Amino acid sequence: MTLHKRRRDWASITVNHPDYIRYYNSLWLVANDIIMGVAFGTYLIENNEEVAKGITWVGKTCMVEGLGRMISWLRDWPAGLKLNNELAAFLAELFTYLIDFWAGMLCRLDFLTVGYVTALQPHFPLIITVVGYSGFIGMSLSISLLSDLLSLLTMHISSFYIASARIYDWQLSILISLFHLFRGKKRNVLRDRIDSCDYDLDQLLLGTIMFTLLAFLFPTVMVFYFAFAMARAGVLVGKVVLDIGLACLNHWPLFALMLRVKDPARIPGTPPPRDYHRN
Repeated sequence: MTLHKRRRDWASITVNHPDYIRYYNSLWLVANDIIMGVAFGTYLIENNEEVAKGITWVGKTCMVEGLGRMISWLRDWPAGLKLNNELAAFLAELFTYLIDFWAGMLCRLDFLTVGYVTALQPHFPLIITVVGYSGFIGMSLSISLLSDLLSLLTMHISSFYIASARIYDWQLSILISLFHLFRGKKRNVLRDRIDSCDYDLDQLLLGTIMFTLLAFLFPTVMVFYFAFAMARAGVLVGKVVLDIGLACLNHWPLFALMLRVKDPARIPGTPPPRDYHRN
């Protein structure tokens, strides 16, 4: 009845063709979403063991062992950069401890010593099966669950990036303030400008010592920040790929592209031919 009413209301395609295209394009998107979701979900359900093994390998190799190797590499003068040994060792031990804590956090309730990927490994087939059954509702739901699963498994990388970015921002702000001190100036926060200021000798001496210390420590902090920023960027690339797939499923103009090939006169802004008749 709805389709019949739509056809009757769209007797004049010249006036109503935007609603006509929008309506049928929505139907096509929903149908394709369900069809692709059923196919993808069936594959996940039938191959949940293989997919779970792949997720386990990626989790161990890239998210735990690979991250640990990168931190160990940063400890020993990476790419020939002569970093501060004490600060690099401190930061490396700190982030290594956090990796170990994250790896064993989800299984300490059972007093085990295995990593979180190993602890979740028996449950990965069940998780994959749940994602597969969600595909019968639509492919977009499966992609959303996979994106959430990626965010959950890479939560420690996001925490490392936030911590290193905060340290980098603090140290950079202090260096800029001390640089203004050498110039005999200071930043006026209320007026948002740089004003002149007279400093005492003790203030200049203390500022010189602090600036020297922070200037020599800054490359070490910057290297750790860039390393975790690249790791975070890799995670974001994966999420962006999933988001692009989700956006294509929800907004791809399938019906409009079909009309462009089959009947361009129905496209808004395209003048119909002279011999074009509508029923």
